[in-house]
Order: sequence, then C-alpha cells, then structure tokens
Amino acid sequence: MHANRCAQFLAHLAQAIPGVTLVYPVASNAVFLKLPETVITELRAKGWIFYTFIGGNARFMCSWDTSEDYILRLAHDLKSLMCA
Repeated sequence: MHANRCAQFLAHLAQAIPGVTLVYPVASNAVFLKLPETVITELRAKGWIFYTFIGGNARFMCSWDTSEDYILRLAHDLKSLMCA
C-alpha cells in the first residue's frame, strides 16, 4: 500500500538524522520517533500535526494522499531542528 511505503520512506530518512530514534519497526502506515521535547514543540510551531506520548515519542501517520514531497519537507524540518 502507498501509505505503508511512505511510512517506510519517512522512517528511512528519520533514522539518518543524528539524535532521532525509531521507537518501533514500521509495520504499517505509522512511524514512531523518539524526539526531544524542544523539537516536538518546534515541529508543531511549523504546522506539523502529530500525536505524542509521555517520554518524547511522536507518532507520524501516512495516508493514501501522502506525497514524497511532504515526507521530504518533514524530514528537512526534523533535520534542521535536530542539528540546531
């Protein structure tokens, strides 16, 4: 499925960013990442919408209309915040 492939792509890009940890293996359209609270706050300030759990885990969901450009933009923002 498209959404599952997008989640795999996002996980691949996120794992290449220093300090980002993949919490669970990607088995569907969800990507769970361990992120610092400051990065979570800044991603939300940039307009990214995602669910968070206690301890800094963030869940990003991909769907039928998720584009490669969308994933690349998220990965870019994530990388710029993690490397700041």
